Amino acid sequence: MNPRVLMVWMGVLFVVLVGYNGVLWLTSSKAEAAPEAAPVAQNDDSLVSPLEREAMANDARVTEIARKNLEGAIRKDQLADAVALPLDRAFNLRDSVMSYYASNSEWPYSFDQMHTSADQWKGGANEIDLGAGGRIRVSFGEPFVSGSSITLAPSDGPGLVTWNCSVMGDAEFQDLIKDYLKRKNDCTM
Repeated sequence: MNPRVLMVWMGVLFVVLVGYNGVLWLTSSKAEAAPEAAPVAQNDDSLVSPLEREAMANDARVTEIARKNLEGAIRKDQLADAVALPLDRAFNLRDSVMSYYASNSEWPYSFDQMHTSADQWKGGANEIDLGAGGRIRVSFGEPFVSGSSITLAPSDGPGLVTWNCSVMGDAEFQDLIKDYLKRKNDCTM
């Protein structure tokens, strides 16, 4: 199980237990009241009942917030998984493009030129494209918004090839790609 999901569940369990113990404490203190405090205890019934209701309402709100956070964490993990394989394949393709460049002193402009096919590199992506100058473009479909893509473009300098990455898509998609690229640590945005 994902550590973030586990931590969220542990937090939910903690909040529920604390809330339950609070309700038990409120109800048990009323029953254990001293006999000389009986007239006060009758007056406290009107206070304890609203406090119990408020505690239960707070527990319900906290549980709902925890549930939404858990759903958000699960969705983010699913989306991260949806980009990982296609991007892993794109970075493997990038390595092959660099090998081609090292052997031929020019960037490939098509899969045919490299004697391979897009399907071999696609992974879970909607489409992968190899264009002029060794540019690699990975397009994503569902569950991402239409037009979500990342482009890896080489630029060679004196003895060094760097890769520039540009991302198209909504903020959620861009954040996922940036998180992935931070782990790779070899593509500039």
